[in-house]
Amino acid sequence: MVLGIVALVIPFVGIVTGPLAIIFSTKAKKEMRFNGEGGNGLATAGLVTGILGCAGYALFLLLMVVGAMGSTAGGV
Repeated sequence: MVLGIVALVIPFVGIVTGPLAIIFSTKAKKEMRFNGEGGNGLATAGLVTGILGCAGYALFLLLMVVGAMGSTAGGV
């Protein structure tokens, strides 16, 4: 969950921590199912925040590319 929150809060670090949050929360959910442990809600929160962080940065990069293409296509 911490990596997912970091992906949302700290700029440009989320590019790395977002996917890590998804990987670790998925692994944690599998282990909890196998061992019967608690904490499923925290793993789900980590998964959701990791997905939101990745989606946010993907949107940011898309807007940067579109903006860069728009500024070069306009000419002087």
